[in-house]
Amino acid sequence: MNRALGRYTKMLKTIKLLLLICGILIAKFSMADNKIVIADYMAYPPYKIGDAGLVKEFSALLQEELPAIDFKYQRLSKKRLMVMIEKGTPLIIPLSLKFWFDEGAGLEDSAVLAEEGVYAISHKDNPVSIDEIGVKSLMFLGRVDYKYHVIDDLVNAQKLKRYSCRNENLCLIMVLAGRGDFAVMPEYVFEQYLEQQPTMRTQLHKSKKPLFIQRRSILLHQLDSQTTQTIKQYAKALQQSDKWLSLKAKYQL
Repeated sequence: MNRALGRYTKMLKTIKLLLLICGILIAKFSMADNKIVIADYMAYPPYKIGDAGLVKEFSALLQEELPAIDFKYQRLSKKRLMVMIEKGTPLIIPLSLKFWFDEGAGLEDSAVLAEEGVYAISHKDNPVSIDEIGVKSLMFLGRVDYKYHVIDDLVNAQKLKRYSCRNENLCLIMVLAGRGDFAVMPEYVFEQYLEQQPTMRTQLHKSKKPLFIQRRSILLHQLDSQTTQTIKQYAKALQQSDKWLSLKAKYQL
């Protein structure tokens, strides 16, 4: 009888210990889930260069200068990001545009952090000027599933044809091969590609003026009001930040 009672008591202690461990693990994972994800999803320079890039360095700056906010940097695909948005995950997307996401995504934007002119890139032997786009019968080469200011409206109005490429580099290759008339890129993104493939420099033409201007900010999703206000105030003050200005200069933004 005493032995049975002893075994029962020992079993109860073991169960209590296991429950305690489970509770600690659940609490740990719950705390991790409460972190605000810094979503780094862009796949082209200067925002991503190898394992680094502007978004990763800017994310480190955010974590350094806003230590009261529990951030978690995460490199992920656009598809994974969209799943997180649909699930209501608290997150921010640095240096992005609301235009690139569906209106129902529930994203707020901060003050503008950077502006960039987006230029038409064509073959030097068949240069495309901005004034011809939407007037002449042209084929635009753009990244699959990407949205483009001006371009999308022209395609929808059937004033421009579009072919979607797997990535920006392939779009440039197709321009060189004559399989499309032009692609569009911000000047410094284009320069990064030319640095990686210098033979393209003498083969490609950049329009004299931009087709449109992109204004990048921090996008915020499912954050509480205090955190939202803190991040927006920080973004608004960034244009006077020496660290941010140094980052912009480093990446030719």
